[in-house]
Parts: sequence; C-alpha cells; structure tokens
Amino acid sequence: MGNEVFNIAKGRVAELYNRVDLNDPANSALIIILLATTGLEADTALRDFDTVSALVAGTTNEATNTGYARKVLTDSDISAFAPDDTTTEWTSTSPTRPGPGSPMTAPGRSVNSSRPTTATQRAGRMPTSCR
Repeated sequence: MGNEVFNIAKGRVAELYNRVDLNDPANSALIIILLATTGLEADTALRDFDTVSALVAGTTNEATNTGYARKVLTDSDISAFAPDDTTTEWTSTSPTRPGPGSPMTAPGRSVNSSRPTTATQRAGRMPTSCR
C-alpha cells in the first residue's frame, strides 16, 4: 500500500484535518499509529476498515515496539489548512512519526486517524490514510 486513503475517509481527509486545525469540536485530534509488519493484511482488506478497532481486530496489529507511542496531533501541532490553487492540490505536513529516536524496527504501515474528542474510544476513531 503506497499512500492510500481508507474508503470511509475518501473525500473527507482535508475536512477532518481542517476541523482539527480549527479545534472544532474542542479537543479533536489526528492520531498516527504504526502497524506491525507481522500479520499485516492485504491492501485490499486494509482500505475497507471503518474504525481503528476494526483495523486491528484481525491479524493486523498495532506495533508494540519498545519506545513506541501513538502520536497525537492537535491544532497547535499542525500547519494551517491552505489549499494550493495553482497546483489544485492540498498537502499537509506533520511532525515525525511515533517513536523518533527509539529502537523501533521498520513498521508495516503508518496510519493516520481522526479522533473527534478526547472521550472518543478506539472504536469511534476513523482511519483516514495509510502509507
């Protein structure tokens, strides 16, 4: 899977990013999780999952390496939403993936997900993109 958008998030990624940037709703965030290489399901299966819980319910698992932690990005961590009218594209940058400087092995995939509020449990978090 190269840069892939989960089916549930197609057409919504920019808006979910913008909502976090505007802190709407309050305490919304983007969360980056890493998937373990072992047991990683096929690309065609991964893109069909609608929640982070469903994503890791089968053979695909979140990484458990020493030093690994999910990366939570709030409005203060991301750049302002700004589409490029010249190239007709929108790109975003985010801080480094989870575990910088930790003794991690290469992850199977890096998954971005959307969390509407701090109270939202894993079952309510939407996976948005994967690389």
